[in-house]
Amino acid sequence: MEHLNGLLSNPEAHQSPLHQPGEQAYRQKKALKYQLSPAKLHSAVSVLTFDGRGVSGHSNHTAIYKAVSYLASIGKIPDDCSLLSLLTIGVLRKYLSFLELPISWLLPSDLCCVIGSKGYIQAKRAMLCHRTQLLWFRYLYIWFSRYMIINTFQVIDQGPKNLKIY
Repeated sequence: MEHLNGLLSNPEAHQSPLHQPGEQAYRQKKALKYQLSPAKLHSAVSVLTFDGRGVSGHSNHTAIYKAVSYLASIGKIPDDCSLLSLLTIGVLRKYLSFLELPISWLLPSDLCCVIGSKGYIQAKRAMLCHRTQLLWFRYLYIWFSRYMIINTFQVIDQGPKNLKIY
C-alpha cells in the first residue's frame, strides 16, 4: 500500500506512454515494451490486465491485453507468474454498483475481488487525481460502477512453454 500511496501523491509518476495518440499497432508495440518489463524486472507473481474487449472498448486497454497474450503465447512470461484478465460486462451490470455482487458470485470466474470501504475511498481518491480526465460520465463511473467495488478475472492461457515439433 505504501507504493500506491506514493503514486497517489504524484499521479504523473505512473503515466504510461500508451496514452499518446496513434495507431493500434503503435499501441500494441508500446504495450509489449511496458508489459514485459515489469514482469521480468520485478519477478511479478501475477499480472492483472484488461480482457480482449478492454472493459469499455478503449484501444489502449485492448492493446495491453493483446500484448500480454502475445507474450504469454511465445513464452516470455516467467513460469511462476499468473496472468489474469478483467472481465468486461454489459452496461446494465456495470452500473449496478454493489447490487451486482450476487451476480458476480454466481457467474463463473477464476478470481473475484471485492473491495472494502477503505479500498473504495482509496480508489476514489486515485480517480480524482486525474482531474483533466474527469468528464461527467466518469463521475457516474466513480459513484455507480461495479468495477469500483467488485472485479472478476479469468486466467489468460499461457499455452505450452516448451513445445517441440519434430
